[in-house]
Amino acid sequence: RHVSQMVKVKVINDNSPWLQGMMNKSYTIPVSHGEGRFHCNELTLKELIKNNHIATQYLDENNQPTNVFPYNPNGSLFAVEGIINSNGNIFGRMAHPERVQNGRLKNIPNVASSVLGQIINFVE
Repeated sequence: RHVSQMVKVKVINDNSPWLQGMMNKSYTIPVSHGEGRFHCNELTLKELIKNNHIATQYLDENNQPTNVFPYNPNGSLFAVEGIINSNGNIFGRMAHPERVQNGRLKNIPNVASSVLGQIINFVE
């Protein structure tokens, strides 16, 4: 099934130019996909947590990480929405911040601006 909706995500690691200055902030952001989710074995998950590679997580209405639909629309393990590599320069995520543009989604509070703004600030 295809899911196209808004979700709430929280930045739990901003050690990345894509997320710099966004630590512990939560945002509403669009998702749109028919398949795919974050999945790994327990050992890999422990390593990702230990090495701070989990960058963003899906949140429920109480601002808690969740694996429950519709808050976590694809059933991603450990509520993972996005991960980064050790250097922070690679950021993989499920949501689509590029779909947020000025003048759109005006009636949705805390809509995330594009992470492209973060990288522009980093480069400048």
